Amino acid sequence: MLDIKSWSIQWAGRTLTIEVGRFALQSNSACTVRYGNTEILVTVVKSESIRDGIDYFPLMVDFEEKMYAAGRIKGSRFIKREGRPSDDAILSGRLIDRAIRPLFDESVRNDVQVVITALAVDGENDAAIVGLIGASCALTLSKIKWNGPIGAARIGCKKDTGEFILGVTSKQIKSGESMLDLVVAGTADKLIMVEAGAKEIKNDVAYNAIEWGCEQLQPVVELIKKIQKEVGQEKEIVPVLDDDVADDMEEQARQETKQFIIDNADNMIFNNVKISRKERNIMIDEVKEAVKVHLTQKGIEEDAQNAGLKNIKE
Repeated sequence: MLDIKSWSIQWAGRTLTIEVGRFALQSNSACTVRYGNTEILVTVVKSESIRDGIDYFPLMVDFEEKMYAAGRIKGSRFIKREGRPSDDAILSGRLIDRAIRPLFDESVRNDVQVVITALAVDGENDAAIVGLIGASCALTLSKIKWNGPIGAARIGCKKDTGEFILGVTSKQIKSGESMLDLVVAGTADKLIMVEAGAKEIKNDVAYNAIEWGCEQLQPVVELIKKIQKEVGQEKEIVPVLDDDVADDMEEQARQETKQFIIDNADNMIFNNVKISRKERNIMIDEVKEAVKVHLTQKGIEEDAQNAGLKNIKE
């Protein structure tokens, strides 16, 4: 008999329900998330064996659109299956990937697949956000080492009053009611990912929206933590491979680079607004040169310095 369990909270005026134990029982972890009348199934699997000959973490995030989720059947008499992924499906998968990828252990060389399948879409509640919450929950409940959970939300801002909207709908954005389309994802204490589009809003409005959005994620994060305490699996220990053991000097270069950027971010990165790509590239080059000088003063050899410099993200 299936051991089905579900948990619900009220969030932004709608019911958010997470259920486990009904589908995909042979996966490492799976859950369904329903928000309004949008329901998403998320499955997580990890290969037992390590993939040889790679120097990166092999993660695949796939967002599966199903036409039946919106109550549609293809018109062809002979072809009833979905074709290749739509642009929306690809962008939704990338959105979820950007939010969850930084929280994995980069030394893992096992294939990990996160598959998000739309079971029902109501056209009002964003399937990508519901899928991201589901991916966060499924990874948190799995044995895979992952530093979550995270929450996610799409934030709007009313054009007339400037009031922020939690769970802004596509209708509100297209009609011009909301002048902001912002997606935030983060843990209980840290912002992980931002994606935004807007109609000429002020910088402080965008900043306040991000800050406000992060506060609204907390009920979702707490719900996933509660579920983890009840049905979560014990996290596995990632084995250390011989070729993954970092050289002491390279590790020192990474730590010195990280601390240098933290100490000098206000003066070198946030000292003024970089509007164009050219200005941002110049800033990155200046940071890299400053880091090189700093690492040289610390006695770190040039070959080892590259380990720190390659972690400076554009």
